[in-house]
Amino acid sequence: MSATNFEAAARLATNAILLDSLRLAVNGAPVEASASADFSGPAWKYRAAIKAHRVPIAPFADSFFPGGRGESRGSIVADARLSSEGASRESLQRNLAGDAFFSVTNAEIRVIGRRLQRILLPVSLLLRIPEIVRSPLQYIGVAVSVQRGALTVKEASVEAEAFAGRTAGVINLSDKLGDSPLPRLPVDFLLARALAKRADLAALSTPTNIAYVKLPSFLKLKGTLGEPGVELSDIAIAGILTRSMTGIVTKPTALLFRDAYLLFRGIARPVLGPGSTNALPAKPSAGPTESK
Repeated sequence: MSATNFEAAARLATNAILLDSLRLAVNGAPVEASASADFSGPAWKYRAAIKAHRVPIAPFADSFFPGGRGESRGSIVADARLSSEGASRESLQRNLAGDAFFSVTNAEIRVIGRRLQRILLPVSLLLRIPEIVRSPLQYIGVAVSVQRGALTVKEASVEAEAFAGRTAGVINLSDKLGDSPLPRLPVDFLLARALAKRADLAALSTPTNIAYVKLPSFLKLKGTLGEPGVELSDIAIAGILTRSMTGIVTKPTALLFRDAYLLFRGIARPVLGPGSTNALPAKPSAGPTESK
C-alpha cells in the first residue's frame, strides 16, 4: 500500500479541533476526508467524513492476504459521513449516526474470506454446484445507515460469474461490534443462467438475455457479524432438489429423494443441534380457513 501527496488544512479553536480537509493519494487514487471534535459542551461531539474514488484493491488484498498475492483486483469506491457524541466508548457507539457506502467494482477477487466461505460452502454442497465456491467475486456493494445503536443494511450484495446474492435488514449493535447478532436476514440467491439451466433450476421460459436466475428463498443469515452462519429452509431446499433431480431421474424418483431429504433432516436435527434448519411447518388445524 502507498499513501502520497498529503495536503491538510486544520484549525484549533476554543474547545474544538477542526480538520477542514485532508487530501491524499492512496495507491495512486484520490481520497478526501474531514473531521471535527467539539469539547465545548458536557457531551463532546465528533464528526467525520471520507470519500475514496477508484482506489486499487490489489495492494490491500496483498497486504492482508499474503498467501493470495496477485489474486485480487478491482477498484474501491467509498463515501461515509458519521457523527457521535459522548466521552466513553459506550456512549460514542450508542450515539453513532450517519450513512456509509462501500463498493468494489470491476473486480476479480479469487481470495474469498473465511466468513463468506461459511455461507457459500453449504449452498454449493446442497445445490451440487462447485462453481459457487470457486467463482471469483466481480462486485461487492454495501449501503448502510446507523442510528441509536442500530445498523440498517439498505443493501449488501455480491456478484460473481457463478452466482449473485443480496440481503437487507436491521442489526442491533452490541458493545463489541463483532458480537452483534444477525437477526435471520433473508438472502436472495441467484444462479448464473447457464448453471441454473444445467442444474434444471431455470424455467423453459427464462429469457436468454438475463445474467442470473433467482432461486426460491431458502437461505437466511444468522450468527453474528464476526461469525456469520446460515439457516437453510428444509421445505424450500426440498423443492429445489425436486426440480433439479427431475432433470436426471424420473419424477417419482425425484420426489422420493425429496422425501428422503426431509426425513433425514427431521432425524438429523436433534444431532446437529437447534437452529441447524428451519422446522417443518405444522399441519393446519381443522376448521374454517377464511375469516368473515
